[in-house]
Amino acid sequence: MRRFAPSIITGTASQRRGFFYAGAGEVGIYGSSLRTYCLIITGSMVFQAAYGYYMMFGPWYSNRQYAPFSTDLQTSDGTEMEGEEAVANLKLQYERIMPFMEEMKAKVEAAESGQPIASSSKGHGHDDHGHGHH
Repeated sequence: MRRFAPSIITGTASQRRGFFYAGAGEVGIYGSSLRTYCLIITGSMVFQAAYGYYMMFGPWYSNRQYAPFSTDLQTSDGTEMEGEEAVANLKLQYERIMPFMEEMKAKVEAAESGQPIASSSKGHGHDDHGHGHH
């Protein structure tokens, strides 16, 4: 508190005000401490607002990320496949995913019809008891 000592108000209240007496906590060490606390709280609010703005729109702003929230239609590096290459790639993806999709579709249809779901764990490294290979 030594560095705040010059800001401690001394003397009578009539030297500070024209008519009213000083209220509780306005003079002396209490008043200077309260003024310091108010300045610290106000300064921290300003700092919090500035830091929040920095965090929202600073270097971690989503549009500055390597993979932003925007789609490939907005940001493109020009490496789209065209023609036969694209068709072949789509066919590969289709052949890879369709067995899983058909399996899920069969499970959903079985659940809708009330039939017991057939165990399709064969070929996935598990036996019918769930213990794996022996």
